[in-house]
Amino acid sequence: MSRNIYLCTMDELAGPGASDERVLQRMNLLAGILQKLGFDLASGTERRYHELWAMSQGGDSRAEAFEKALITWMASEFQAFPDPNTHLARWWWARINDRVVEFAVNELADGDWRLTVIEQPPGDFTKRIWDYFEKPENDPMLRDEGRVMTEFLGRDLKDGFPGLEGQ
Repeated sequence: MSRNIYLCTMDELAGPGASDERVLQRMNLLAGILQKLGFDLASGTERRYHELWAMSQGGDSRAEAFEKALITWMASEFQAFPDPNTHLARWWWARINDRVVEFAVNELADGDWRLTVIEQPPGDFTKRIWDYFEKPENDPMLRDEGRVMTEFLGRDLKDGFPGLEGQ
């Protein structure tokens, strides 16, 4: 049985107006604690992304199935073999065309999932993965360090992503 438990908002976790770095640090700490208890950390959905939820771990979720297929696709398309980010739970990094690409596939409280990609322009990886989605969740965002963050929702994934055919 899957259980989803509302925890708090990002403001409650890290403090109102906290920097992105502080929010990520606090979320990573919370995610590590939850994983020890058999839960994953998820954000809310549709206009409630600031909410944080604990989601029970079970067999391969749709997010986990996509993550596995994505890593396999990266190896065949780019000869890139992602490594887990040791500082952020559920984040990976890989070197593609001499640039570091970071990404995470996270389950949302409604059972959907979100792919977040952060890379330096021109964004070769983002351009390629974009072809498999109807649209990004929102406009790509330029971050302080000059990298671009783009997010995609699982419900916008087109049929035919390698490794997920027929799912």
